[in-house]
Formats: sequence, C-alpha cells, structure tokens
Amino acid sequence: MKVVAFSWPIKARMLVSVASWLFLMLSHGASLVRGEVMITEVAAKSSRSTCLGRDWVEIHNPNATAPVDLFTGGYVLHDDKGVTNEQAFFFPPGTVLQPGEYRIWCTKSEPREESPQFGIGRQDTVTLAAVSSASSSVEVGTGRAMGLYQVVSSTGPLPYITVMDGFDVSYAWDSTTGRYEYTSTPTPGAGNVLTPVGSTAEQIAALKTQLTAQNDLGAVFFNMDDRGLSVPDGMDTVLDLRLVMVEDDYSYLLQNASYEVYRPFQS
Repeated sequence: MKVVAFSWPIKARMLVSVASWLFLMLSHGASLVRGEVMITEVAAKSSRSTCLGRDWVEIHNPNATAPVDLFTGGYVLHDDKGVTNEQAFFFPPGTVLQPGEYRIWCTKSEPREESPQFGIGRQDTVTLAAVSSASSSVEVGTGRAMGLYQVVSSTGPLPYITVMDGFDVSYAWDSTTGRYEYTSTPTPGAGNVLTPVGSTAEQIAALKTQLTAQNDLGAVFFNMDDRGLSVPDGMDTVLDLRLVMVEDDYSYLLQNASYEVYRPFQS
C-alpha cells in the first residue's frame, strides 16, 4: 500500500466542499482502520444500457461479515489527474458497502455530490485512495488541505484497446491472476466474468448478429419488413395510417426508400 503525506493547493470553489468533508468525517469518528475494499471493474465506454452510456466504476467489499463506510473511512476516487484535482470524488455521508456488495458509480451524473465528475479516458488510471483523519486538516487562510494519503486500489493505466473502440468491454479484476484484464462480459454490480475480447472481425460479426436480431424484433412489432410488407407472426395493427398519393409520387418514394424525402399527398 502506498502511503505518502501530502499538501496541495485547492481552488476557492473546492475549499468549502473539502473543508466540509473533512469536518464531517472527523465528527463521524473516522479512524485509520479501514475495510479492504477495492476497485473491481471500470468501463470507459459504458456497457449496453448501464449508466445511460456513461463511464462507470465498480467497488467491491470482499469482507463477508463487516460493512465498510466509505465516508468515515476517508475514501476518495480519482483518475490520473490525481487527488488534488477538483474532480476528485469524496464519498458523501451514508455511503456504506454491505458485506460482499458490488456497487457501481456512474460518472458525470446527477446529483454531482453522489457521482464522480471525471471521465475515464483511453489509458487513464482510476484510483481508490483514503485520507486519514488523524492528520487531516484544512488551512482556510492559505487554501490548502493536508493529510495522510494512502492508495487502496488502482487499475494502473488502462491498456490501449482498438477493438470496437472498447464498447461493451470493461477492465476487470481477475482474482486468479491478481491483475486487471479486459473482458467482453461486463458485470456491473456483480462478480466479474472474464471472457477474452475477440478480434475486430469477431466483434463486428457479433455486433451484426445483435443488430439483425434487434431488426427482426422491430419487424415483428411493426408487422413490416424492409419492403414495407407484412411479416409472419407480426403483431396486430395498433394504428393504420393510410395516405392517398399520386402514383408517380408513390413510385418515387419506393425508389428512394433509403433517403429522407418529401412528396405531396392528397389525403
């Protein structure tokens, strides 16, 4: 575990939030004793519908019996800009990981005090650290915060990945090897599943299969194939929209079906 004493300048708009965080942490009786929580998974390109497309970070409490309070433990989450950056995320009061719990934090979300505001870029580093209350203080006059900084868990620089630009791929902790690996099976909020990331050709083929399946579902729902004709097992019509057009205009629409075009209709 990396332990260093630190002192950093902070911007005026950070001063109140950091001072309040340290005051609340001290008043809640924080100590140097902390649970062994760790970052178990991060996603720089989200994964399917998780976090509405935003990046996310997963933290796990492996202790089978004891909860861990991330606020009173003095935990802070930051990217490679470091703990001194204004986007470093100090966990708010009441942030408790239950025994065995996996929990994700969506980045750049609202409310801002409950979400890390940094993004996870290519080859970024995500770090979970802790500030000890025993030596933490805020010098309001000089605008500096001081304390004992301990790295609890860090992904290290995310290896560069080009396959599908990292979409639907996460960087997850592999407990068998003791290191992080890319997986094509993101498991936000649950134990990791390590599945090797396929080649570009394999990823493209899988995406085509997925999109084809979605298109087939849409055809059944709308009871319409790519030519506008009914399909077997199509759903019943909910709204039947009928237009009367001049035959030449209708033919023009059919010939230019892949474009957004306008032709007049009579009724």
